[in-house]
Amino acid sequence: MERVENMKIGMAVTAMLLALTVAAPARARSAGSQDEKAIAEAMSRYTAALEAGPSGVATLAGSFAPDGELLEPGMESLRGPEAVRKFLEPLAAAVTVRDAAMTSETIEVHGDTAYQWGHYSQKAEMKGQPAALYQGRFVTEWVRLKGAWKIRRLLVQPTPQSGGAS
Repeated sequence: MERVENMKIGMAVTAMLLALTVAAPARARSAGSQDEKAIAEAMSRYTAALEAGPSGVATLAGSFAPDGELLEPGMESLRGPEAVRKFLEPLAAAVTVRDAAMTSETIEVHGDTAYQWGHYSQKAEMKGQPAALYQGRFVTEWVRLKGAWKIRRLLVQPTPQSGGAS
């Protein structure tokens, strides 16, 4: 009789552990999905600001964390929103972005840090010149600060054929 009772208790404990094991990933996926959606929305705002020209520079710079970095090939990293703003202001005045897209392949959330990989495409023109298509890959490291996702590092890697007239 005692053996049967121990088996029942053991089965009940196993069932509870199994239920907790199955439920925990579901809660994690749900929270991850909310974070992934928030990150995708933050990147959408960033992309829309690219198309806004000079009026979008404040939004672009404000997307970065205080220690955030913009990393582009062939130049020193830009650290902090103010450095990003100073870099982008003259570019936004000289270049018109006709179309911009940043398409995510993957977003991984690890607590208050997340990583996003994807492809970007921009159709842009310098004043008085034909439009050119710029494409490549990007990786963004995001950090959650006071409930908002901010860019800690954004690295862009143009494809070699990028920048041709279109």
